[in-house]
Amino acid sequence: MALQLKRNGITRVRPLHGGLALWIDSAYPTTEVKPAATAVALEEPG
Repeated sequence: MALQLKRNGITRVRPLHGGLALWIDSAYPTTEVKPAATAVALEEPG
């Protein structure tokens, strides 16, 4: 996941030893982030 985030331009990210599941099992804080709605036009109708 860290590599995927870096590929998408997020620079302040590090791999998490044990993964997200271990983070959650250790009762560390998490925040749900919902993706922004975007409209993409692939072609002009016509």
